[in-house]
Amino acid sequence: MRALPLLLLLLSAATLNAQQVPDSSFTFPNPNPAFPAGTGPTVCVDAGHHNFHTLDGRYFTFGKLLRGDGFQTVSVDERFDGPSLNGCEVLVIANALAAENGLGEVGSEIADDVWDFPHPSALARGEIASLLDWIREGGKLLLIMDHAPMPGAMSGLASMLGVVPLDGAVRYRIFGELPEAAIQEAAEVNGMTPEELLEAMGPNGAFRDHPIIRGRVGLDEPVRSLMTFGGSAFFPSTKVRPLLEVPIGAVGRVYPREVPQTYWPEYPVDGWLVGGTLEYGEGRVVILGEAATCSAQLAGEARSPMGMYNPLAMDNPKFCLNTVRWLTGVL
Repeated sequence: MRALPLLLLLLSAATLNAQQVPDSSFTFPNPNPAFPAGTGPTVCVDAGHHNFHTLDGRYFTFGKLLRGDGFQTVSVDERFDGPSLNGCEVLVIANALAAENGLGEVGSEIADDVWDFPHPSALARGEIASLLDWIREGGKLLLIMDHAPMPGAMSGLASMLGVVPLDGAVRYRIFGELPEAAIQEAAEVNGMTPEELLEAMGPNGAFRDHPIIRGRVGLDEPVRSLMTFGGSAFFPSTKVRPLLEVPIGAVGRVYPREVPQTYWPEYPVDGWLVGGTLEYGEGRVVILGEAATCSAQLAGEARSPMGMYNPLAMDNPKFCLNTVRWLTGVL
């Protein structure tokens, strides 16, 4: 197992994001792909809205994971309208941003003020209407909004789908239960006791019963745990089926750096979600509040493993595959 510095578990999301580099070497052994190679549904990944995660960058390995399950992947760098989504069975929008908060090339540093408030919409009004029509007619959407400014940039679409995102950050690390062997090994690598490691990571969030967690009966083991790397959360409407629930007692924070930290608001977020699903007309939607979960990256100056590459994230690939499988009706 590669070293897992405790610092990686405690760094702020903004610090990590400024130093994330995609790692294309990660490979997930998949003995039971959902489709023969290259014959599955087409998954389109948005690259036209200043996205922090794209197929050519931090979601390179997510695309590789999907292709290993038989899916086809395509990058879409156009505005969302009817023609631009032709041929897409699943659309992935991961951390889209407005131009004012947009970033440069993958691996570039984040300027001190590029993510300051306000956080305008990444989508034009007409794009939101087109997306909603597309989903109602059978489209499938995976919408991922990480910490601020991403929730603010996607709040218009998110609210119309039935969730109200916090345009800030919420601290959580593990959902479900990590195997004791993984905890012990990670603790030894970090020179800690298992109890010290668990205390540093904080309380676990909860899985809710869902096909994405159960997987394909007779073919897959259920998802036992999920490791995340700093995101936000959202308040669900009655139409949203819970998938990942934040730990009890978790607090959400909004951090407008333009004002003194004394004035930064905090919110109790008990009952809020990091993952939820809904049926929308003939289509399906999955909403997630953290993006690195389905990536494979090296973070910080020490180039520590992050995302599916992290040794404590052994079930992350399974969760990410099951998410797209559920959207396409495999689950």
